[in-house]
Amino acid sequence: MDRFKSEAFDLILSLSRMIVDLGGNASEILSDNARMLQDLYSTIRYDKFVLKLSSYWRKLARQVANDHALEVSPVIRSAIVHIKEHHQEKMQLKEIAQHCYLSTHYFAHLFKKETGLSFVDFLNKVRIEKAAYFLEKTELSVQEIAAHVGIQDANYFARKFKRVMGCSPTDYRIAAQC
Repeated sequence: MDRFKSEAFDLILSLSRMIVDLGGNASEILSDNARMLQDLYSTIRYDKFVLKLSSYWRKLARQVANDHALEVSPVIRSAIVHIKEHHQEKMQLKEIAQHCYLSTHYFAHLFKKETGLSFVDFLNKVRIEKAAYFLEKTELSVQEIAAHVGIQDANYFARKFKRVMGCSPTDYRIAAQC
C-alpha cells in the first residue's frame, strides 16, 4: 500500500508539473496538490483512496484538456501566460504587444483571431475566473476580491462577473458553499 501511495503521489506531481509547463497557474496547482496530498495521506481505506485519487486525476486531466483546447501560436501563448501571471496588475494592450514584439494593431488582430476573444475580454475572463476561485476558497469581501484580481471598481467588477458567470459574485459564493 505504501508503494502504491508513493507512485500515486509521483503521478499527481508529474501531471501537475505538466499543467504548469502548459501555462497553468502554479500557485493554485501547488495549493490544490498540497491539500489533495494531505487528504490522501490521511486516507486509510483503499477504496476511498482510489476514489479520491481518481477524482483528482480527472480534475487535472480536464485542466490539461482545457489548456489544450486553445491551440495558439507560441507568441500568443506567451501573451496568455503573461496575462495569467500579471492579471492583477494594470495591463494595457500596448504593453502586451510590446512584450510579444508585435505592433499593437497586429497583436490585437492575431490575439482575437487565435483566441476568439479580444485582449480586454480575455483579461476580464481570467480575472473573473480567479475571482470565482477567491469567492469559493476565501472569506474576502467582494470589494477585496475585485482589488486582488486587478479591478478597482467593485460595481464594474460585479457587472463583469455577472456577464461572464451568469450570476452576481454574492450569489456565486452562496451557491459554491452549498
